Amino acid sequence: MSNDEASSDIVSQSEEIPAAPIRIPGLEAIVQTLATALRQTRRSSILKTLYEIGPEQFRGRLDDDPAKADYWLEQVERIFTFMPYSAEEKLLCAVALLRDEAYRWWKDVIQVAVAGTVTWEFFREKFTERYIGALYLEDRREEFLHLVQGSMSVLQYETEFHPLARYARDIVSTRKDMCRRFKRGLNSSIQLALLGIETSDLTKLFHFTQAVERLKAEEEAERNAKSRGKRAAESSHPASQYTGKRFRDFRGSRNSALNRYPACMHCGKCHMGECRRMTGACYRCGLTDHFFRDCPRKQVASAMRLAPAAQEIHGTETDNRNHSQARAESP
Repeated sequence: MSNDEASSDIVSQSEEIPAAPIRIPGLEAIVQTLATALRQTRRSSILKTLYEIGPEQFRGRLDDDPAKADYWLEQVERIFTFMPYSAEEKLLCAVALLRDEAYRWWKDVIQVAVAGTVTWEFFREKFTERYIGALYLEDRREEFLHLVQGSMSVLQYETEFHPLARYARDIVSTRKDMCRRFKRGLNSSIQLALLGIETSDLTKLFHFTQAVERLKAEEEAERNAKSRGKRAAESSHPASQYTGKRFRDFRGSRNSALNRYPACMHCGKCHMGECRRMTGACYRCGLTDHFFRDCPRKQVASAMRLAPAAQEIHGTETDNRNHSQARAESP
């Protein structure tokens, strides 16, 4: 065997033998200690930041109804949306905000829980089951399904729509579904103005709907102003003497009196007894020896109407003659 072959054989043997790891006494304990210290520092930093934000604590008292518990859980989740916490850190924050009866309840829960299952989702599920309840969630879901604008303004309707939508995520799972549901609850007059408007941006849809509502309010105000002006113009003219209640009552009573007799088939008028057109009698007095134009009663009536006027003229002429005679006799 040559020297080159011997040297290459030695090199190959040395490559096959792994190098033994260097063991430092107590290194694992040091690493664990550092990891624990880092976790503690991280936990302290998280809790400090949480307390600086100042979320409400939950105590689980008798006056903590489902609505209050639901609001508290929503508040905690809203904090987690802008704080990059892991699931373990979320659980830490939620438990740190429990007080009194609520904290005692949580201690009882984790005592019987299976190891490794206590997570943030586990906490959320158990908290909802204990303090909110399925009946409350179902009621809010039904409230969302039957939500309509009605007498509310668009702003009030939108304020009601958003909080209730989270109870029906299976129905409004996408932004397009949210917009479609929002339009369905609007008043029909506004829906007509939104025909052909398709968008998946609920904010834009809300602002556009507000603009439509404002335009309709202005049109309604303009119509009301014109109507008030028309009524004012009509009331400024004096009412006719034949349009009042007294004239309507008189006309009604007169018509009702005439209608007590049936219409005559010969003359077309309403009267009692035999028709004077058929008998040839005078329409005024009923006698048959003269016509209506020659009726004595008509002449007497005309004379009575003319008498006061003639008497007044005669009296005036007598007074004038007396005054003239008196001036002639005076010295």
